[in-house]
Amino acid sequence: MQEGTTDGRGRSHPPQCTASLSARTIRRRLQQSGRSARRPLLGLPLTQNHRRLRRQWCDARMMWAAEWNEVVFTDESHICLQHLDGRI
Repeated sequence: MQEGTTDGRGRSHPPQCTASLSARTIRRRLQQSGRSARRPLLGLPLTQNHRRLRRQWCDARMMWAAEWNEVVFTDESHICLQHLDGRI
């Protein structure tokens, strides 16, 4: 065998599925077996208390101007504290 190549012996591939199933058929079969196809929640629903606390937080910072210049947003791709290195 040549150096840097892999040996193909001993590999097992799963058999290919040749039946085509519609999304409706899959949902029906899941329902028949007592399961269901649902999309997961993207987030927990906010309670009235959560909404009130968020509103208070926003109201307290509504008039900020210079203060926002001191905040580091962590979703920024690059933060440079010492010198510019040419990256954006």
